[in-house]
Amino acid sequence: MLNHLVRLGDGRGPAQMARAFEVTKATMTNTLQRLEARGFIRIEADPADARAKRVYLTESGRARRERAVRDAVASLSPVVREMGVMPPELLPALAALRRALDTARDKPRRGSATVG
Repeated sequence: MLNHLVRLGDGRGPAQMARAFEVTKATMTNTLQRLEARGFIRIEADPADARAKRVYLTESGRARRERAVRDAVASLSPVVREMGVMPPELLPALAALRRALDTARDKPRRGSATVG
């Protein structure tokens, strides 16, 4: 969740994030409340629509995300080395896969209901 806010930017709405993670709005609301309680995000009213909310990453949340990324790199580096693929070679392929999955997820599917 924290990485999502870093990657796509602050100010996303809970419903928009629920769609991105393919979870219900209730599940997203619960997750966001827990992150807010830990001080990783802040939730504010949308200035354009008082009924809507916007999610912003705090400095604490940004620092926690950076630690998580460092920990993940440290944990995955031995595996990547064993595979014979170094991260600089692997990252463009993973980024392309992420873009393709994002595009496929955001396309309306026939017969499917929207989350939210």
